[in-house]
Amino acid sequence: MVDWLEILKVAPTAAVVSAAVTVVIRWLDRPRAVLRMEGRLTAYPAGVDVESSGAGDGPTVSGRLALVNVGDGDAFDVKVFGSKCDPAILTEPGNWVYSIPVIKAGESAIVTVAGNADQTKTQAAAVIVTWSPRPRRWIRSRLRVRFTDLGFAELLPPGAIPVAEIPSYVRRTRKLEALSPRAKRYLQREQAEGEQ
Repeated sequence: MVDWLEILKVAPTAAVVSAAVTVVIRWLDRPRAVLRMEGRLTAYPAGVDVESSGAGDGPTVSGRLALVNVGDGDAFDVKVFGSKCDPAILTEPGNWVYSIPVIKAGESAIVTVAGNADQTKTQAAAVIVTWSPRPRRWIRSRLRVRFTDLGFAELLPPGAIPVAEIPSYVRRTRKLEALSPRAKRYLQREQAEGEQ
């Protein structure tokens, strides 16, 4: 025979557990903003006065970075800060700010950063980005990217390097890299950095 008194004791517990599991799953599955920084540093072009750049004495490097929201939620009140470097967000040509109201899911913002090229002076340099997952919230998320992790690239537009013919039968990537003047130049630089 069924003991109804035992069933009445278990039913409220099952309902509470079911409600708790539903709330936890909804909380874990909510839209979240996930910001990532992509880009490379380049040397300032000749003719730029690096002494007045404010980025420090000696050779200066700059970089255009993409601050990309790869999450499925919006990032609100996005702010960039620099530790031993100078970052700024480009809102429109000639207008630089440190804060923008929102980066929607799947969108990006252009961040330009300048710092000293001497790695001994930029050991602790970093670009710091903070944002709020909800509008008008005091809880903030933070992304810190070290200046040295951004990498260095040469600003060589097409036409600045001599051309070379690559035969049509070449299919392998290593052989293509060996025959391409641009790829050869970058591979030699990486090899020299690896030996140091």
